[in-house]
Order: sequence, then structure tokens, then C-alpha cells
Amino acid sequence: MKLRRLALVPIFLLLALFTTAQVCDDKHRPIILIHGFLGAGDNYSFMLHKLFEAGYCPQRCFVYDWNSIDRANQNPRLDRFVDSVLQVTGASNVDLAGHSAGGGVCYAYLSDSVRAKKVAHYVHIGSNANKTPAGGEGTVPNLNIYSTADRVVKGGDIAGATNLRFTNYDHIEVVTADSVAVAVYEFLNTGKKYKPNKMVLPDAFAVKGRVITLGQNQAMAGAKLLVKKVRKNGSLGAKIAEATTREDGNFTLNGIEPSTAYMIYCYPLAGRPMVYYFSKILPHEPLLYLRTLPFEGMVSMMLGSLPADSNQAVFTLFSNKRAILYGRDELSINGTTLSTEAFATPAKTAISWFLYDGNGNGQSDFTRIAPLSNFPFMQAIDVWLPAGSKTSQFVFNGNTINVPSIPASEAIIVVVL
Repeated sequence: MKLRRLALVPIFLLLALFTTAQVCDDKHRPIILIHGFLGAGDNYSFMLHKLFEAGYCPQRCFVYDWNSIDRANQNPRLDRFVDSVLQVTGASNVDLAGHSAGGGVCYAYLSDSVRAKKVAHYVHIGSNANKTPAGGEGTVPNLNIYSTADRVVKGGDIAGATNLRFTNYDHIEVVTADSVAVAVYEFLNTGKKYKPNKMVLPDAFAVKGRVITLGQNQAMAGAKLLVKKVRKNGSLGAKIAEATTREDGNFTLNGIEPSTAYMIYCYPLAGRPMVYYFSKILPHEPLLYLRTLPFEGMVSMMLGSLPADSNQAVFTLFSNKRAILYGRDELSINGTTLSTEAFATPAKTAISWFLYDGNGNGQSDFTRIAPLSNFPFMQAIDVWLPAGSKTSQFVFNGNTINVPSIPASEAIIVVVL
């Protein structure tokens, strides 16, 4: 029986992304990971690293990208995805995990007894404390993970579930922390203790990834990618790789070296170019996502206000493992501290920091810029960063990063911290 095309696309997308030479055990039950609001599959990148280290095969791990802005009913599409995973892997059922709004997606999916029979275990992460476990009547074992330091979703114990409470993880960290990954592994593999294997880094390797729109997670076909090394002083080296994304948004970049900083230029067929700075890319990185600006909706309208002139640079600092919090993290730009009590309050849980001259006066006022600053997980600060040969220097928790100040007319710069 042939799989329907709609189901085929996400499955073979992920099989293409997850490639590694490590030794693994293909007897693990397939796991499907579902992100939350404004998120994407790479929210699970750190958890997948830990699962791979413990022997999970990449071909048994899948992420489900969905349009978290539209928030349409995901049950039909997710069910086709689950069926595709079952057919591709030959498994009789899957394990399922949902973070934040992804927990709501999973609860809705498991509310149907026929669908619930396809799921062996469910992991609820940083999501609402429902009155009963997902799946109904205890037919699906649930692990409920939450943190009392989460200022986005107020979690709590769920009667009938296995409850794991942390006290120090923010809303993002509760899905990226190593201890969470260990707990997930041991819950899904009853009786087995987490034991990592050593992963050897090659001298050079190919990295696979995907280009999508922010929040909507629409695959961007035909995007042109160009990779350059970045020296410690922020100057650019020669081009070392280039690629074009396929229909599903996937790409492959060859000749990448570990512990080397790179700028990846992304030129979509429509919309503004983006340039991503990575201080390093690991060969077993499972989910290298590059986001472009969405085409429609509220988020598109807000981001459409970002300057596009040739005199200044527009930066987005992206903290992909945890929010930047006052009193815990140190973040500065060209010697000025940004992680202040006003900007980095725990209630904000800011992971995306936009820096640009919001009022157009040609100077840094270091004030919040609305409406971006009013949106979840985002902070926008008025900073004048002149474009040209001068680099911008960021210091994040003791690590110094020098990045070329590319004119906003050419691209928006995203620095992955």
C-alpha cells in the first residue's frame, strides 16, 4: 500500500535530516517530538543529542513541525504522520512527547481511543497540568515534566501520571536540559539506566538541515545558501560551501569543520535574506534549522517593521537552549549590558533579542521597542549598530563573539548563542 503524499513529505524529510555514523540500537520504539508556540523541531535538538548518545538510532527519531500561529486542528495531519512513522519503521506503536502548546496537540490527539492505541508512552513537557493523563483511563502511561520556575506555563502534578518537578528550569530549558532528556530516556525504556556513549568528532563532515518560516514552519524550497568561515576578530574568510534547498526545505552542506565559526547566508526566493552566525556546528547536529520571516499574519506584520537601510545592521540574538535571565546570565553588546532587570526579567522568558535603531535617531537609546517587545519570547531594544567594516562584539556568559555588521539592506543577522 502506498503512503499518501502529504504523509510522505515529513517522514522522508526527517530521515534525510537524521544521518550519523554512530553505533545505535534500532530496537528502540520510534519517538515523535512535538514543539510548542513559535517553536520548531530544533527545540528538541539537545534532547536528541542525549538520546543519540544513549544509543537511539536517528532513523527512529522524528519531529513534527506544525503551524503554531494558525493553531488549526492537528489531529488528521498528525495521525497521517504517525501512520507514516509506523509504516516506515515497521513498529507497532510509537512514543510521543509534546512541549508547551505541543502538549495540547498531544492531548487532543490521544483523546481518541483508536489513535491512542498507536502510542505506547506519552511525555508531557512544560505544558498545562490537566486533571487526567492523556489517553484516558490510564491506557497510555504518562510522564509529566514541569518546572516551578517556568513563567510561561504554570505546570503541576497530574493525577495518574508519573510526575517530575524541577525548580530551576525556565520554559525553554525544561525541554533542553540534559536531566530532562535522561528522565525521558529512562521513562521510555523501563528498567534501563541512561548510559551515554562517546561520540568521536571527524575533521570535516556534511551537515543537513532545513529552511522554514518562523512560527508557520513552512518549508522554503529553492533558497540559496552560502557558507563562510568567521575568524575570531569577526572578519570573513573564503566561501567554503553552498547549496540550494529542495522542495521540502532540506539542504546539505559539505566540508564543515567542528569548533569553527561560520556565517550561513540564506537567500529565499521571496522575503528578506537572513545570515546566521554559529560559533560551531557539530557533526551529529540533528536539526540545523534556518528561519526566514513569515509571509502573513501578526508576526509577519511586526517583523516587517525591521529596518532595511544600508547604514545600520539589524541583529537577532537567539538563545536556543534557555531564556536569558537577569541575575543568571550576562549578555552585552559592544560593552553595554543588555541582561538588565528591565530587559531580562524571568517573566519575559526572552530567547530572541532584536537589536536595531527603532526610532531612527542614529544613536543607541537602550529602550524597549514595541510591539516586538510585547510578544512572547521576544525582546527588542533600541541599539544603533552602524553597518560597514566594523564588527559588533557580543559577550554571552563569558564567551566573546565578534560578528560582521552586515547592512540591513542586505540581510538580517541572527547570532545563535
